[in-house]
Amino acid sequence: MKERVAEKLRVLRVEHGFTLDDLAGRLDVPPAAVEAWESGVDLPNTPSLIKLAKLYGTSLDDLLLDVSSDGEAEDAIVRRRETYASMDDRETFDHSDDYQFKIGGAKVRISRMQFPYPIIAAAAFLAAGFLFDWWHPGWLIFLTIPLYYTMPDFEHEPMRTALLKFPYPVLVTLVYLSMGCILNWWHPWWMLYLTVPLYYIFAANADRA
Repeated sequence: MKERVAEKLRVLRVEHGFTLDDLAGRLDVPPAAVEAWESGVDLPNTPSLIKLAKLYGTSLDDLLLDVSSDGEAEDAIVRRRETYASMDDRETFDHSDDYQFKIGGAKVRISRMQFPYPIIAAAAFLAAGFLFDWWHPGWLIFLTIPLYYTMPDFEHEPMRTALLKFPYPVLVTLVYLSMGCILNWWHPWWMLYLTVPLYYIFAANADRA
């Protein structure tokens, strides 16, 4: 059974264009755990199975049921394996959150998570400082770094997971300091912090409608 579940998990991951690291990050597990699932060494635990089912838009039964008696399903798995065996996960599939560039006629694709956003933020800060003397409040751009890497991905994650992962207090702090430093609106913009508990109450119940 482990071998067939492992094959299903590998095929589904490849079909959805995820690398081992991508999937591990979305499930909050080590990449070694995903590799163990797909090699038949181990099976995902219940929380991970539920996350996988939601991520792939399927059911737990479809992930776990043995399809060896179903010739059509077996043939489909074999065809998929042959199709993807010679393909590299990182270079074949497009991700909706990838950045694509053309350099010297060559196409370059960088995952949003691999994009060096902190370097871009630092360069923007230095440019604003040296060119316009905006050292203050230009430093606020650094608060966008955690926001960039935790931007909700509702297409690939359950809403509750995506919302709880997002650092909403950082966003509130960025807005509050921007209003204060730029427009001197320290009061009553401090009231934005009152929305923080409301946000997490909403996020915790987002998938329970």
